[in-house]
Amino acid sequence: MSIVTKIFVVLTTILALVIVPLMIAYVHNTAGIKGELEDVEQRRAVAVKEAQIINAQMAQTQNQVARAVEEADQARQRRLNEIDDLMTQITSKQQQITDLQNSLDQRNAQINTLVAGNEQSGKIIQMLEEELGEKRDRLVKADRQNIELTDKNQELRVKVDTMNEQVRLLQEKLAGTREQLVEIEQQRRHGVSGDDETRPVPAVRPIRGMITNVREVDGETFVAVNVGSNDQVAEGMLFIIHKADQYVGSLKITNVDLNSSAGRVTLTRGSVRPDLEVMASDF
Repeated sequence: MSIVTKIFVVLTTILALVIVPLMIAYVHNTAGIKGELEDVEQRRAVAVKEAQIINAQMAQTQNQVARAVEEADQARQRRLNEIDDLMTQITSKQQQITDLQNSLDQRNAQINTLVAGNEQSGKIIQMLEEELGEKRDRLVKADRQNIELTDKNQELRVKVDTMNEQVRLLQEKLAGTREQLVEIEQQRRHGVSGDDETRPVPAVRPIRGMITNVREVDGETFVAVNVGSNDQVAEGMLFIIHKADQYVGSLKITNVDLNSSAGRVTLTRGSVRPDLEVMASDF
């Protein structure tokens, strides 16, 4: 074997010894990157699910309140139109009353003239008295209708005032709902409850569970869930309470056991009860 061949064999052996550790490190790094990519994809899926839940609740609440405001405005407008019609009828009846009163005064004057001027005009007087009685009846009827229309007008005005108050309350509810939805969105983005100034502990991975018990204490709602420290739940962690795609409330964990934990409901948009799902993420 020549010297060149020996040198080539030695160099080939050295190169093999260098490449083998590099290949092992490359394979190990590739497996780690795949695991990180799978973890990122899982977190992204949880974020998309939370966004879908909150967006669906926001759209549903805004549509319901907007529809209620629109219906209240339409009802109020119908009442205002009825009031205008009644005012027109009242004006017409008042004019009829005035005309009947003038006609009555004329007939009384004619009767007085006939009685004073001619005692033999009994038939004419009788006819005029009958006409006078008829006009009196019409006058009484017109007065009664005027009273009824006035009462109805007052009733409709009360209804319109009630409608105005309902519209105002609905508008306030809409504004409050929008503020709550903004608060919910801020909680989703920043993980801070609306009535708690401390930042919740983020989950190290997505956690899902279910409510097992609900209790009301001093006006606050406390719940127990079926996930605990074995599931990497920690005190201060923030969970979203939901039913399918409907957002129900937010839960902040205060006590943690191995397989269960408990916490306080910090925000509600529906009835919190057992068997509802809870979900926490790392953002």
